[in-house]
Amino acid sequence: MSVPNRIWVTLITGFLGSGKTTLLNRILAHPRMSQAAVIVNEFGEIGIDYDLVSRSDESVVQLANGCLCCTMRGDLIDTFRDLFIQRNAGKLPCFDRVVIETTGIADPAPVLQVILTHPMVVNHYALDGVVTTVDAINALSSLERFAECVKQAAIADRMVLTKADLVEGPDRERRLAAVRARLRALNPAAPIIESAAAQRDPSALFGSGLFDPATKAVDLSAWLRAEAYEDHPQPAPGAAQQAALPAPDGAARAYYRAHGHVPQDGSPVAPQADETTRAPQADETTRAPQAHGTQAPDADREQAVLAAHAHDPGIRSFCLVRERPMSLAALRMFLEGLGREAGPDLLRVKGIVHVAERPDRPAVIQGAQQVFHSLDWLAQWPSEDRRTRIVFITRGIAREQVEETFDLIERVAERTARAANRGIPSQDPPTRGTAPAHTHGVMPR
Repeated sequence: MSVPNRIWVTLITGFLGSGKTTLLNRILAHPRMSQAAVIVNEFGEIGIDYDLVSRSDESVVQLANGCLCCTMRGDLIDTFRDLFIQRNAGKLPCFDRVVIETTGIADPAPVLQVILTHPMVVNHYALDGVVTTVDAINALSSLERFAECVKQAAIADRMVLTKADLVEGPDRERRLAAVRARLRALNPAAPIIESAAAQRDPSALFGSGLFDPATKAVDLSAWLRAEAYEDHPQPAPGAAQQAALPAPDGAARAYYRAHGHVPQDGSPVAPQADETTRAPQADETTRAPQAHGTQAPDADREQAVLAAHAHDPGIRSFCLVRERPMSLAALRMFLEGLGREAGPDLLRVKGIVHVAERPDRPAVIQGAQQVFHSLDWLAQWPSEDRRTRIVFITRGIAREQVEETFDLIERVAERTARAANRGIPSQDPPTRGTAPAHTHGVMPR
């Protein structure tokens, strides 16, 4: 596995007005970021965020008039290719990192899918991590009303709490604690960093990939952070089946229409009955309603939001641990069956697997939504701990469902292997891109 020879990619995402461009400018000013290339994505024919990036040269690329998660994934792949070609030709500095800033209403999962699974990108680049900015003033409101905001926080490797200095009043600490508690319920593993600290030393935002950028050594604990999921509360069985991410209300739909974006719940953005009787208010077409004002939610509102999302009904995060090695056939069947049955509800999957056929070389798996990167193999185990550990961040898929699927496929693989040893014809292991017939429908929904 030659990841240390690839170029690190950091994805900066976060909801509208949460301070992504401000953070990007501050970290680009740091000497350690002098060799970074930057990709800025935004809506509209006129790129405001691009103009606000303080460093304007050939290593800053704008992807405008579209969204990476909706219509511009092909442009992102082309940009990765062009940057690498120009770097090798000496037309660009020999950049050692690419930083991507998404739009405020982007779903980061499709962007991760490109970075983790596209053959050309995987050959030359490697994901270091996802950094999500969170507006301390409006976080609770945004998380309640916008599905993209929830997903941005859920799949983050680092969360940067911005505008904390603007939260004032005698209940300041209580309000900040409420935001942190809400974020921790969504994502128990990602460190929450104050923006001031991140701006002083950008290294706090990086190094969450499998390899330590400085030493090139495997840093499994920093990458998986499996221990963070051990005591993370899970909802009662059956709750996931009724799961739903926030549905945009009338004012939120007006905002989506103004930005040409489809809500992540797939619901239409045509005017609703209650919207046709009045003209849209100014704040509905120029900003996310309530999500980017300066007035903080009152205490009762905060407590209601926290109570409703103590166990967020849409997002699950957990770590699957197995002591016993699994066969390579079982692993492939598991990934294929999981990708087919769970599909877009697999927001992010990463892990290390003890494969019986290669006991001295652990397999590394990474995926987003229904697509998994082909298996990578480490040269050796990074520690004495040889357990299989796979972290899942899902939408509406409970731990019990994944564990049942895992156990079922292990049993199927074992029966298939025993039959083959006895000379009984059996189905060949599935090839990439197809799901085995005996795993179809195994995910309880």
